[in-house]
Amino acid sequence: MTQFEGQELALACVAAAILAGGLALLDHLRVAAAVNGALAVLFLVLTAPSLIAWALSPDAYVQRYGGAALNEIPFTAGLVAIALIALAASMLSFAWRPVVFWVSWLANLPTVALFFYLDFWFHVF
Repeated sequence: MTQFEGQELALACVAAAILAGGLALLDHLRVAAAVNGALAVLFLVLTAPSLIAWALSPDAYVQRYGGAALNEIPFTAGLVAIALIALAASMLSFAWRPVVFWVSWLANLPTVALFFYLDFWFHVF
């Protein structure tokens, strides 16, 4: 992914989070939960492969990315856990309406903010 594509994706994630929150406020909870769940799946797709590669073969992971990459494993595991919580809560919000949706939306919010900061503002300034 190029720097420009990363910036576009970061802006799209912010827009999707705002859209999901706005839809929920307008009582379109199922659509909001679907958008929020899709955002959680995107974060899983972006973060989980690194964690899976380390879990399957730690030696090959260190050989490919270096020993310093091991310092990022707890952070990546945290991002995967938050994305799983957001995805599960988004799916549960189809049955248990607004309260669970807002939990999933709030779980996605820090990841959206971090992704926006790292991929957009960090490269612009």
